[in-house]
Amino acid sequence: DDLLDTWAGDDVPTEGHQVLREVRQQRHYNRLAAYALPHLADLVDRSEKLVTGPIIIRTTTYMGRKHPSEPKVVLNVDLNSKELGLDDDSIHYMKLLAGQRYDPVKNMIRISCERFTESAQNREWVFDKFRKLYSEAKEGKDKFTDIPVDVRHAKHRLEVRNKKVSLASFPEEWKQ
Repeated sequence: DDLLDTWAGDDVPTEGHQVLREVRQQRHYNRLAAYALPHLADLVDRSEKLVTGPIIIRTTTYMGRKHPSEPKVVLNVDLNSKELGLDDDSIHYMKLLAGQRYDPVKNMIRISCERFTESAQNREWVFDKFRKLYSEAKEGKDKFTDIPVDVRHAKHRLEVRNKKVSLASFPEEWKQ
């Protein structure tokens, strides 16, 4: 009863409290970035080099916020790398098996997945597909070396990317 007696309608509504909480949280992270992050640089071990390899995983996170593209996982495999342990015929066979996932400009295979709601499930699916692709390319009996790699999909992508739009490409009746 005492609370109702002292309340004079001077408090903000629930939505206002949510906005204030978000502002407080943002200020907390700003303080961490300003004061705590510079001290973390002293703890970095500079003796270890960044490990790079032929396989790169890309995921996107929005730091706790829900976003439709957050579960998507992309696996890129650099076929120029000797760390794959494949000979030239096996790499050719892998390109044939990858199909449109092979990019001849960058000489990479790109496998992406956003079928599942969790990125861990999508990552497992992508790795599973790459494991199957790799094992078939490495252990397959016939490497299909007589069949050329189809790169028509990449030619079309390059044409679309490099296409310049000018007034000459529009019909005459559209011009004023």
